[in-house]
Amino acid sequence: MNIKIKGEIRFIGKDTFVDGKESNHVFKILVIEEKDGCYLAIHCWDEKIDQVKALKLGEEVEIDCRLESHRNKKNGKWFHKILVA
Repeated sequence: MNIKIKGEIRFIGKDTFVDGKESNHVFKILVIEEKDGCYLAIHCWDEKIDQVKALKLGEEVEIDCRLESHRNKKNGKWFHKILVA
């Protein structure tokens, strides 16, 4: 599902490198505080990191994102994550 996240940047994580089975990846996490006080963690993977490199703490932003749902392979429970679109 595609969504827009609007709010103020409260945290910008460091690039984190992950060794995959087929290829290597890098990701970064942004935390945005919405107007109603909710905090959302947004994952930026691989080429999407370039879209957020210029962002600064405290900056008001509107980011196009994608909401994904996945089932945990070990316990069968659902989890959700927000990704930069």
